[in-house]
Amino acid sequence: MRQHNASVPIRFWHLMQCVPDLMKYQTCLYIGGNRARLQLVPALKWAGYRMDIMEIWKPYLQELRFLNEKKEYFRRILRGDVTKPILDVVKERYDLVVWWHGCEHVDEEALPVALANIQKVARRLAVCAAPHGHCGQGVTKDGNTYQRHRYDVMPEHIQHCGWHTGTLEDAPSMRSHLIGWWRPPPPSCAEPHDAHQPERNVEGPEPHVSGAGGDPAAAPPERP
Repeated sequence: MRQHNASVPIRFWHLMQCVPDLMKYQTCLYIGGNRARLQLVPALKWAGYRMDIMEIWKPYLQELRFLNEKKEYFRRILRGDVTKPILDVVKERYDLVVWWHGCEHVDEEALPVALANIQKVARRLAVCAAPHGHCGQGVTKDGNTYQRHRYDVMPEHIQHCGWHTGTLEDAPSMRSHLIGWWRPPPPSCAEPHDAHQPERNVEGPEPHVSGAGGDPAAAPPERP
């Protein structure tokens, strides 16, 4: 198995370049994780997010429950499949939805379904991430078949679903990393909407981005 060698701090820096308002909201749904794979969770908790997590594999759910007794990261730990209607599981919508390194774990034809399901529960921002190109991985030692990498994720896979993308490097490589993000259309373009939540621009560095039209740095108001 080849390990992707873009370090966690570099990934986090890249993410903040792409979505500088990441830490400015209140509620978050984090999709997928175990006690050793919660890369963004400590930072999101530190920023004050009230978080739920949704995971599909039962043994990982048990791990998360044990971890949560000590860390108190999550309000709820839920079992669900990102390729099925998420709203049926979580019963609410969130300011932020994070699917960190999940795109490569579903079949290629299921990716549009998964991203559409995420959009239905994201009120302000949704984020996904994946290795940029080939990063082979089979069933992990703990027997989790969901951990197998099913295809090589490229920016166009995510862009075709109406999401923006950003990469650490133009060409796919083990040094690169792929970020995707989506925001709901502004109130004038979408129904239903929350009229008291206008969007505004947030200043920040210009990331290397591509994808759907619009200003990738446009963001709703900051959390008080």
